[in-house]
Amino acid sequence: MKSMAGIHIEYGKKVQIEEIDIPDPLDTQVVVKLKSTGVCHSQLHQMNNAETSRPISLGHEGTGYVEKVGKNVKNLKEGDKVIVTWVGKNPYKGKLDVPQTTASYKGVKFSEFTFTWSQYTIVDENFVVKIDSN
Repeated sequence: MKSMAGIHIEYGKKVQIEEIDIPDPLDTQVVVKLKSTGVCHSQLHQMNNAETSRPISLGHEGTGYVEKVGKNVKNLKEGDKVIVTWVGKNPYKGKLDVPQTTASYKGVKFSEFTFTWSQYTIVDENFVVKIDSN
């Protein structure tokens, strides 16, 4: 699947709107069609840090609807209204495993685990919260 996204390709340059690739979800991943996203100072830190690997997929909070789910996703289904967040949930004690996103730009995978400045995002289910329909 293709998606337009705000990404930062080169240090010192502006954010560009480019086409990215969103693959089918892995076992615990969710594809979300985004309806809104947040903008915060964190993105400036990312863009203004020469050491940050690029391309950068920006944004880490948004809302939308589940488009596709991986085969082991249990608490979300297509059509669910959700929040995508950078704060993961974990039912186990210990360190939360933070998988890298599988989305890419011109064959280069993004290093971030979540991004929301896009039409679609793909993220591990631990970073997606269902919004109650009531």
